[in-house]
Amino acid sequence: MGIIAKQTLRGSVFIYMGIALGFLTTGLLFPRFLSVGEIGAINLILKYAALLSIIANLGFTSVGAKLFPFFRDRNNGNNGYLKLNLLVSLFGFLICCLIFVIFQDFLIEQNQKKSPIFSQYLYYILPFTLSVTLFNILNTYNRGLYNAVAGTFLKELVQRIFILIGILLIIFNLISFQFFIPIYYLATLVPIIGLLWILNQNKELQLTPYKHKLKGQFKKELIAVSLFGILNNAGATIVTAIDTIMVNENLGESQAGVYATVALFSTVIIAPSRPLISIATTFLADAWKANDMNKIKELYAKSSINQLLFGSLIFIGIWANIDNIFNLIPKNFSIGKDVVFFLGLGALINMIMGLNSSIIAVSKLFKWQAYFIVAFTILIIFTNYLLIPQYGIIGAGIASLISITIHNLLKLIFVLVKFKMQPFTRKTVLMIVIGIVVFFIQKLIPSLIWTIDLPIRSVLITLVFTFVVYLFKISEDFNRQVDKILKFILKK
Repeated sequence: MGIIAKQTLRGSVFIYMGIALGFLTTGLLFPRFLSVGEIGAINLILKYAALLSIIANLGFTSVGAKLFPFFRDRNNGNNGYLKLNLLVSLFGFLICCLIFVIFQDFLIEQNQKKSPIFSQYLYYILPFTLSVTLFNILNTYNRGLYNAVAGTFLKELVQRIFILIGILLIIFNLISFQFFIPIYYLATLVPIIGLLWILNQNKELQLTPYKHKLKGQFKKELIAVSLFGILNNAGATIVTAIDTIMVNENLGESQAGVYATVALFSTVIIAPSRPLISIATTFLADAWKANDMNKIKELYAKSSINQLLFGSLIFIGIWANIDNIFNLIPKNFSIGKDVVFFLGLGALINMIMGLNSSIIAVSKLFKWQAYFIVAFTILIIFTNYLLIPQYGIIGAGIASLISITIHNLLKLIFVLVKFKMQPFTRKTVLMIVIGIVVFFIQKLIPSLIWTIDLPIRSVLITLVFTFVVYLFKISEDFNRQVDKILKFILKK
């Protein structure tokens, strides 16, 4: 777990620095200096771009995750993998352009009344689609070379610094919203430029001709992984975008802006998962190639308990401080308070299940991951369709929680039946109990003025939680990191 633990820790640091910037921009400055309609328009453009980028990539994100170990050969230009991916995605992007041209008028007609700002700027969807696609190509390639941190640093931190600059220009009345969107787009190009520079410095930016023998069983597997990757990636993107899109369709871009803003808190909770999954998936692919089932079981169990540990701490911290947090943003966002709970709990359920999606996705049964995602997509569309009209944006949060729970239970059972492994131990139960106890202990703290209450409550929750988790030795990796910190402090 050395490389995985190290890159997960570094990645988490960058993500939380980025989240701090993201909360400053999206959570504090956007609500104060942009209208809810403008916030909704930005998020809708990003959601549609994410959906189209799946078509542009044509499933090669999945090919990189599962099959890159068969291409990896630095002395041979990694057998031309990068050039092949770029050519395939160029063809996919041309398809996206055709789709956009066909449906552009329909989108404008559908949104002119309820989402006029989005209708005005929807032509930015294609440029954002291109930037998302290029970043995914380069980041997947770099992860396959055992470097998951660079993409995280550039996307989560550096890109958000440029977005912050853009909103500061609005605050000081130097630009209007009309010019903010181009600045936002330029910010998405920064990680792409950064990855190109890193790959070039590492002598890995090799656009050599494709040299892998694309024939026989390997050719069939590559095509199958790519086709099912389209389904898998499309479903995964749809489930992260569909709630915002359906809120917009039912309630308008203003409510979509509120929902997108409060959904930020669920990304805070699940943040430690992203660097872990990024690097661990590469090691899982290597383990499946070597048929090392013990390594896979180890990664599965450790990913579950470590994610549950950090996710629980963050979830408790957010929900215990929810009133304090909502004092920081305009009152018209308060309708999204309960949404935070449902989305946060859904994020926690995702984390406790560990690497189940990655285990399936890079195994010989990779097709099932696409089947699960398609079922998940249908389920989340159906639950949103039922609950949004009745409960508004809270209904969208409930729909996500229900869908995430069912989806993860099905995958848990599948991995248990097919691979004879599950991630839970008695420490899982103990960790859940510790989380519940810590939450109720913090309720004994009397309420103070929010500017005092928030830091005091947060520090006490962190100290009590860390002490108890360390005392019961819930995670070897966590205790090892705490020991290093204590050793460093005592040396001082």
